[in-house]
Amino acid sequence: ELQLSKTNDFSTPLLDQKLQTPSFSSTMGPGKYFYRVRVLDQAKHPGKWSNTAPVNVSSQGPELIKPLTGFETSYYEHLPDIDFTWQGPDITAVYEIVIVDGAGTEVVRTTVDKAIYKGSLPAGDYQWQVRSMGKSPIPGREGSTEEMPSDYSKPWHFKIVKNSLEKPILKTPLAGGKLFN
Repeated sequence: ELQLSKTNDFSTPLLDQKLQTPSFSSTMGPGKYFYRVRVLDQAKHPGKWSNTAPVNVSSQGPELIKPLTGFETSYYEHLPDIDFTWQGPDITAVYEIVIVDGAGTEVVRTTVDKAIYKGSLPAGDYQWQVRSMGKSPIPGREGSTEEMPSDYSKPWHFKIVKNSLEKPILKTPLAGGKLFN
């Protein structure tokens, strides 16, 4: 027998089901759940409940829009500003964006309340991904929502190249030439 509940005291179970096999699968919405099981003998007499175990179900990560995976940009002197944009599940969501360099070192981890982040990075290979952290806090109300962070989006790769400034070559006036008569 399996019970599933939003609370660990199982006062109002969402599911109470007798199973023929020791496995179970279900589609559940995002959130925190608890489950427990017990064995029923041949005469359907129940044994003791197992310890309660938590199950966290996260939602799908946001959908990345730009920069597209494989994006490449370059600069000479000033680092380029790059707009990172994505589409989230809810306009009131708060997001965490993470950018790591080619060595796997985290260079940006920040939380934003819009589906956009603008940043400047030096030359290098990078990957970025985003997850929803839940809804924005409601003004005047303390505490967080019961929502779980979503999964991270699939990481997208991009590259920034620094172009070198070459020494200028003078073309006119020619060596020994005169500018004025």
